[in-house]
Amino acid sequence: MIRIEYYSKIHHLKQIFTGFHLFCEKVGEKLKLVDCSKKSEINTIACLVYYAGKKIAYDVQDGYQDFESMQALLKKCDYYFKRSYSEKENVKFADKINDPQAIKKMYPLGFNYDVTYDWCPINDGVPWKETIKKLLGFKNPANAYFKKQVFEQKPNYNGRNPVVFFQTRLWDIPDCYPQWKKEQWSWINETRLTIVRALKKEFGTLFDGGLIDTPTDRKLAGDLIIPVEETDRKKYIEKMKRADICIGTTGLHMSIGGKTGEYIAASRAIVHEKFYYEVTGNFENGRNYLEFSNSDECVAAVYRLIDNPDLLLNMQNNNHEYYLKYLEPCRLIENTIELIG
Repeated sequence: MIRIEYYSKIHHLKQIFTGFHLFCEKVGEKLKLVDCSKKSEINTIACLVYYAGKKIAYDVQDGYQDFESMQALLKKCDYYFKRSYSEKENVKFADKINDPQAIKKMYPLGFNYDVTYDWCPINDGVPWKETIKKLLGFKNPANAYFKKQVFEQKPNYNGRNPVVFFQTRLWDIPDCYPQWKKEQWSWINETRLTIVRALKKEFGTLFDGGLIDTPTDRKLAGDLIIPVEETDRKKYIEKMKRADICIGTTGLHMSIGGKTGEYIAASRAIVHEKFYYEVTGNFENGRNYLEFSNSDECVAAVYRLIDNPDLLLNMQNNNHEYYLKYLEPCRLIENTIELIG
């Protein structure tokens, strides 16, 4: 039996649970999930997996901000796989912890996205109601819609005028935040606003995107709001899969957002803000995505794909290949297990 102790119910962990669920189905193992979210010193979005006599930590938190929890988790495990992984941040982290050599346990996990399976314990929904539904024999509950098949798609660019897709949101910045956090979040907001305006101006009807409808977005840029019915989660995925080129920007704490993992699963061509964190495998600028640092570079990268249909299709093919080798949920888990031997 594979045992998973999880320290959070935040949706980022669904990817890990889904990967192990599929892995257990593949190898004929049983899976036991244990909720430790209310009785642990570890408060970050992470879990500890007991497998083949080893303890493997999976940390899917944005950045390195939960220092105490990371240190406690690192002490518990034999191997530590981190979503937002950075050699540079590891050096800073090693200077703070009691056992600097423990950093050698850490490895990049790769991209994260909100993929799930039937009856995952942290799917949306009231837990006791979901349990009753399961006992009564219900199948395919609505909150388990976003299984891996929903995201998956093969490359399909056929030379048409490419659709450019970017739905995003802005963040409210409370006065109580420290100055560095206010500055970082303001920069994220300004970057997203500038890119949406530039894409809308430059590509007109070929651009499908804007801001989701929140009080903050309405206050800061009401003219860029997308109708609510167009930003429903299910509708969003459908529109993303119909697009040809998808735009990604930096997330909170400099993280790589879940959108990027979704783009890869759907074999889209990607134009993305420069990555701060490291990922697994051969995900490369010019091969899997085109990198930008500002709105002018973003527009130029989109034009490069539009003007080079072969590059666009090759990028979709490369991302499909990458997904199968590194990001498909079962494969992601298998890669970590193979690494530890």
